[in-house]
Amino acid sequence: MLTGMQVYPLIAFFAYLGSCMAEFRMHQINYPFLQHVGGEELSRIQMRRYYRFWHFWFPSLLLLAFSRNFFVYESGNHYLSHPILMFIALLVLLGMTLRMWAIYSLGRLWSLRCIYVPDMPPVKTGPYRWLKHPEYLGRTIEGACLLVLVDAPAIAAILVALSMWQVHRISQFEQKQIVELAPMAEF
Repeated sequence: MLTGMQVYPLIAFFAYLGSCMAEFRMHQINYPFLQHVGGEELSRIQMRRYYRFWHFWFPSLLLLAFSRNFFVYESGNHYLSHPILMFIALLVLLGMTLRMWAIYSLGRLWSLRCIYVPDMPPVKTGPYRWLKHPEYLGRTIEGACLLVLVDAPAIAAILVALSMWQVHRISQFEQKQIVELAPMAEF
């Protein structure tokens, strides 16, 4: 029988996998549309590395950490109390919600790739009113908290640092390419 300490990480893990499958489906719908309207792909290599990490390597790390620590939860020796685990599970949901809200705000403009569509004004709705890259922030919060939830805080710290570095490189490259493509764009 699973205890509450084991259920939170399992629910979060399967919710994450479900959101990844939804992203793949949305990409399959939106990418041909973006190509059809004349979109130009930016930072191809960086974006592929970023999503390859989040969709393939991260779930593997998470599953490995969870399976390694499954018996820690069973014996009740977890380093976090039950209310703190619930709070971290809520942070996972907050990160997932922020990420999905950002994707929803972009609508047909969202893809697993960064696509610049000429003459398209920047999105200023949803979380984009306050944040420049809310999807990346939501994914980082979600991933770090998932790893803390499965008793892997050191891996979570490395993940946050790696994610921040990747996002920094992607945003620099995107900004440079956008300026080259549309010097008058407001970004």
